[in-house]
Amino acid sequence: MTSVGTQNPATQGGFRRLKTQRLSDSAADQLVELIRSGRLLEGTRLPSEREMVNLLGVSRNSYREAIRVLETMGFLRVVSGAGSWVREKPAWAGANLATGWLTMHERHVFDLLEVRDALDVKAVALAGLRGTDMQHENIKRQTDCIRRAAEADDVDEILRADSAFHAAVAEASGNRVLIEALASVYESLLETRRAMISIPGRLRRTVVEHKALADAILSRDSDAAARTMAQHAARVEREVAVAIHGEEYLR
Repeated sequence: MTSVGTQNPATQGGFRRLKTQRLSDSAADQLVELIRSGRLLEGTRLPSEREMVNLLGVSRNSYREAIRVLETMGFLRVVSGAGSWVREKPAWAGANLATGWLTMHERHVFDLLEVRDALDVKAVALAGLRGTDMQHENIKRQTDCIRRAAEADDVDEILRADSAFHAAVAEASGNRVLIEALASVYESLLETRRAMISIPGRLRRTVVEHKALADAILSRDSDAAARTMAQHAARVEREVAVAIHGEEYLR
C-alpha cells in the first residue's frame, strides 16, 4: 500500500481548508474529488487524523463523520487504530453511491432536481414545436449514444451522452436563456446523476425513458413531450427518495 507522506496531495496542496456548507459534507466531497481525479490513488493511506483536521480546518467530529460516510460509500477502508486507505475503484464505483452520496446531499439534490425538472419540461415541449429536422436528428443520435453506453455499462459515457441529449433538446427549444440555464444545472448535477445511475434498475430505465422522450419530441407533440418528461422527472425523484429513505417512503 502507498503511504501518504511528504510527496502526497496533502502536502502538495491537494487539500484546501473548508468554510461553507456542513463541514463533514465538504470534507467528504473534497476527498471524493481527489479520489475520482486520481490525485489520491488506490491503496493510498490518508494522513493522520490530527494532520487531516489541520489541513481541512474542521473539527475531529466533522472529519470522523466524513470518514464514516466515505467508508459506507466504499471509497475508504478504515482499520481501527491503524488508519484509512483509499479502496480500489470497483469498491466505490457501484451502488453505495445511491445511499451514501445522495443521503449526504439530500436537500441540495432535491433543490436541483426541482429546478431541472421545471426547465426540462419546458425544453422538451418547445423542442417538439420548434426543433428543426437536423436538431431532431441530433436528439435521436444522442438517444442512441445513451443506449450504447448503457449496453457497455460505461457510466462516464452514459453521463456524457445524457448531458448531450438534454443539451440537444435545449438547443432545439430555440430559447438561449433556457439553453444556458440547463447547461448550468446539468453541470451542478454531475455527481447527483452519477449517484442516481447506481440506483438498482435506473440504468435500464434511463434508456427506455430517454427513448420515450425522444419519440414524443420527434412526433412534434409538445403536450405528449411535456407529459413524458414530467413523468420521467417524478419517477426519478421518487427513486432518489427511496434510495435515501428506504421503502418506507412509499408507504
